[in-house]
Amino acid sequence: MAALSVRMIVFTGASIANRRLGQAIISLARSVRLERIIATGYDAVATRQSERAQVLNELEIDRPASALPSSLIERVEETVRGALGIANTRHRSAMRSLRLPAEQGVAALIFRTVADNYARGNAAANRDRSQENWRWQRLQPQIAAHNKSREVVLERAIAAACLRRGRADWANQVPVASGLIDGAADGRRAIDLVHRHGERHFELIELKIASDTPLYAAVEIIGYGCLWLLARSNPPSQGSAILDADHIDLSVLAPLAYYARYDLTELEAALDLRCVALGQANGVKMNFAFRALDERLAGSLTCDDDTLLAALDNCISASTQPQDGS
Repeated sequence: MAALSVRMIVFTGASIANRRLGQAIISLARSVRLERIIATGYDAVATRQSERAQVLNELEIDRPASALPSSLIERVEETVRGALGIANTRHRSAMRSLRLPAEQGVAALIFRTVADNYARGNAAANRDRSQENWRWQRLQPQIAAHNKSREVVLERAIAAACLRRGRADWANQVPVASGLIDGAADGRRAIDLVHRHGERHFELIELKIASDTPLYAAVEIIGYGCLWLLARSNPPSQGSAILDADHIDLSVLAPLAYYARYDLTELEAALDLRCVALGQANGVKMNFAFRALDERLAGSLTCDDDTLLAALDNCISASTQPQDGS
């Protein structure tokens, strides 16, 4: 059996409900150096989605250790799903049943996953390939005529208003991973909005209007926070005011309606606690928060520049607002 090399096992057909069988499969997979298991059709190993996610996470589905990662955030989603016992961070049903205790170290898990990709991809050696990563301060107001995404429309409207009003405390579409890994799909990976609160204090913002879930958005922006920590420890030679910072806020910014069906108090507190701990371990201050867009920015953008920017400066905490059913 030890000499057997298995490249892929595909489970199809009826559900396998026996947990002992699941553990046996895990043992077999490890003993024969199984590199990937793909579950298709009905649930494999366990009938409940949470058990299935846990089993797949235990199998450590990934590439061989020597292979280059396809992205600096490769396996972040899978790692979080496995840790929380949910099927998908984008599923609203998973959010409604989610309970995240304060001791759940999601931020540290994300950091370890990103750091592993960073090391395997030899990203530090490629930090000078692009002059665009972590640039400050360059506004990108251009938008394609066919692009009707409400998030993109709002983001570019903010950039255009800042340009016209001479605001130097905002930037948008800040690249974070261009050229760091050969052949990786990270060239267009960028932070939606960055706000400068002080000389060494910045806020990295994931902007949402209706897509995905607050949890998915939180994982995205915490992943970017982890990339900031790694880039800060291996800065590019051209320098960056963002990387020179020692205080970073990680925020999801969305209309109140985006959060309305969820109770975010526990989730926000747990994520913030672990982001603070992760920051302290790396010698910086790091926080996390869900923030609510002023309602004037949540619908059609008919306001003038001054009103838009005033509304942007008026964003509030989302977790302290009444939720549906409360």
